[in-house]
Amino acid sequence: MEGEQMRITKSCVGILFIFMAILIAGCGSNKMPSELNSDVKSTNDSTGISIVVMGNLLSKSEVQRLESSILPNLSIRESLVNSGLIELTQQGTNIHSIQGVTLDSNLHWAISINGDRIDSEDWDAKVNNNDVISIYILSSDHAKDVEIVIVSVNGGRLQPELTHSYVSPYTHEVVIRDLLKQSGIVVLSDNSKTIKKVQEYSPKMNEKWILKVNNKLLNANGMDMKLKPQDEVTIELNNS
Repeated sequence: MEGEQMRITKSCVGILFIFMAILIAGCGSNKMPSELNSDVKSTNDSTGISIVVMGNLLSKSEVQRLESSILPNLSIRESLVNSGLIELTQQGTNIHSIQGVTLDSNLHWAISINGDRIDSEDWDAKVNNNDVISIYILSSDHAKDVEIVIVSVNGGRLQPELTHSYVSPYTHEVVIRDLLKQSGIVVLSDNSKTIKKVQEYSPKMNEKWILKVNNKLLNANGMDMKLKPQDEVTIELNNS
């Protein structure tokens, strides 16, 4: 009898642990890190041409718009320019920005077709049906799996022309204050606790800058928060 009671007790404890594990899992994020930072892909049903953009730097609709500009027998260069989303450098040898996303000088955009990277001198190559065109970020030493952090400016309805994103290489244990200083677009107050200007814009009397990290509002002492790879710091202009 005692042995049977012990078996029942152990079974109940086991069930309790399983139940607790399910509860804990349910309280966490419903997205895995790989899903949060997964590449965005769009494929043309008629031509089979696909465009893949690294990470979640562009929305699905923006990637679809980019894909719609890539047609058979057009060159890569023509496709990039025709999209209206991609701005090339003055020399036309590099991508300057993609839909308001600019890279740090230690990073650069790269393009591959069917897995083979192509340099700018080959951008006049024609696109064929079923080609897979990938746009991704490389480090200064051409490493592909580069860890990044993002500073995004959201001017909202107040100053929409300020909206832009800046991608920087991740450095170990970098804090928000240092990242903002390194960005080159932010001027902090004398005590480095608040933001004075962003892209040379100073808020009006009824405006203020607020900070978010991965869409979560940062508290007053958040400037010393350590960042992780793929974190996004958003500077948002709001009514005060």
